[in-house]
This record gives sequence, C-alpha cells and structure tokens, in this order.
Amino acid sequence: MIRIRDWFAGDRITLYCAETQDDARWIYRASLRRTVWALDTQSTGLNCYKPGWKLRTFQFGDATRAYVLPAQFKRTIRRVLTRQGVQWIGHNGPHDIPCLDVHCGEMGVVCDGETYIASHHRDSRNRAEGGIGHELKELGKRLDPNAGRWEDELKRVFKQIEIPVEGAVYKSGPRKGQQKVRKARLDEGWALIDPWHPAYIAYAAVDPIITFRVWQ
Repeated sequence: MIRIRDWFAGDRITLYCAETQDDARWIYRASLRRTVWALDTQSTGLNCYKPGWKLRTFQFGDATRAYVLPAQFKRTIRRVLTRQGVQWIGHNGPHDIPCLDVHCGEMGVVCDGETYIASHHRDSRNRAEGGIGHELKELGKRLDPNAGRWEDELKRVFKQIEIPVEGAVYKSGPRKGQQKVRKARLDEGWALIDPWHPAYIAYAAVDPIITFRVWQ
C-alpha cells in the first residue's frame, strides 16, 4: 500500500493507493466506515467514449482520508460504488460517473451532491468577474491558499516527459545520433505520466478531500 501524508487547511490528511489485491480489499473495508463519500476519477482524456480512452484511477475520500484504486482493480471499484446506502458527492459528477460506467459497466450510480452546481448558486461569477470561480482548485483555495500545489507539481512532472520524434535524430551536440525527443504538452501528460508517480497519486487522492470539504 502506498501511503502519503500531507496537510490541507491545517489538518493532517492521509492518502492511500492500492498496489495489491490485499490493498484493494483493505480499501473496500475502509469504504464501509462511512455512508457519505466524495468521488473522482483520473483517465487518459476527457472523452470517455473516444476510442483508446482508458480510466486510470478511481478515488474517494472524506475530509481527512482518501483512497485510490487503480483501474486494474475493477471488481473492487465496482463493489465500492454499488454498496447500498452510500451518498456520493462529486465535482462535475456527470463527467466522472460515465467514465466509471464505461470502465466497469453500467452501475446506476448517481451523485447525490454536486459541488460544481452548488458553487454557481453560491456565486455565479467567475474569477474574471470578481467571483471565487467554479473549478475545484479555485474553490479549494478558499479553504487553503495552497490547494493548487499538487496540480502545480503534477504539471511540473508533465513538462519532464519526453516523446520520441518519429524518424528524427540529433545531428549535433551531446545527443548526436540519438533519437530526437520533444517535451510533452500539458494536455498529453495525463495519458503519458507513470500512474504510480507520487505526484500523480497525490493529485488524484487530494481531489475528493477538497470536494468533500467544499460540499461541507
């Protein structure tokens, strides 16, 4: 089990990510402790109906704990989501629920709470208009000014990813004769980053904690 300890809004938070089937079973048992959880997903792209799209992780959490289930633990993901009597909270749940249905099969899961909609009712203005904004990190910064630091770190890692340039080699310099590469664009990073990278796991896990707190 990967465990990451961090801070949010002055509180200690713990992030868990399953590496084995035993870890996944432990996370399922942890899901039984509450009947209200925030959920989120990470995937290779925004369109879950696009050929080649893949779910990478499903994560859920409360105010201080979050649990990440990588996509290979499909059976456990389904067990967690279909447990009776659970109220799910999402930030743009209409995106996350179809992603989970495409990966696991139709489950009939709905978000009982939706922070994205509520944030518009609270303040319909975007940041340019003088409002808080409606993106999760914008809302999270009202609780902790450093709520965007996990996203910043992930984007820094994205910029380190190198993609081979087909049919090209370096013609001079220390890499002369070697395969030519280019830096990945930010929108490419989601599909290319190692799903076990600590920055990726932390980014994924923190989102449901922020969602849960924003809903509160």
